[in-house]
Amino acid sequence: MNRSWHVAHRILFSIYAGVLLDRKVKWTEPIPDEPVIFAVNHPTTTDPFLIPLLTKRPLTILITQKAFDVPLFGRLLKAAGHLCVPELYSGGEDLINKAVDKLKEGRSVCIFPEGNLSPDMGEFLAPHTGVARIALLSGAPVVPIGIHMFKDGTTTTQTVTKNFTSTSRWAVRGPYYVTIGKATRYEGSLEDRERVRQVMHEIMDTVKEEAWLSRDRLMQEQPLWQPLSKILFNQLIR
Repeated sequence: MNRSWHVAHRILFSIYAGVLLDRKVKWTEPIPDEPVIFAVNHPTTTDPFLIPLLTKRPLTILITQKAFDVPLFGRLLKAAGHLCVPELYSGGEDLINKAVDKLKEGRSVCIFPEGNLSPDMGEFLAPHTGVARIALLSGAPVVPIGIHMFKDGTTTTQTVTKNFTSTSRWAVRGPYYVTIGKATRYEGSLEDRERVRQVMHEIMDTVKEEAWLSRDRLMQEQPLWQPLSKILFNQLIR
């Protein structure tokens, strides 16, 4: 079921990205042919749905509990083999061990070090230690990924369930730039808290660098998209 869902997901969201987005992906070098840890910034709610397009290897994504609480959608996430990050998550060993187990099974793992949506396009939250702990415990290479798009290309929605109200920021039009950095392995003990935090910051710094490269590419290649989109939108609503 997991592998079938991965294939179906790739087909569905390839269509989504092809129809709605001008998606531009740049690889610094090929992704290693082994299970890897994708560390990604998180400007939009759409990001977890587009990351699987980067790899043919089955992928497990660490996703907030809020998504799992959405009826039907949450069941699909579970069936696809993704991992739920509880709302009160404090870096528990159980989730880290489950992610490492997925890597041992031959699946890659995707984690958003910020733990939530970025405050705004081009901005970042402080990282959490989860990505460093998974990297150190598994020995798997970490592949940093940086995403950038114009804020005008997003739309904001609210999801309301019996347990929470959540605001989402969806990528729905225009350029969506992705830069994939060089894979790096990290060594150290989880008992060494200073080393864990050092690795956490090193990984987040590489993610930021790739996001800034995506921003620079977008501004160089499509500098007029944002103001032109505003003009066209204003004409349509008159």
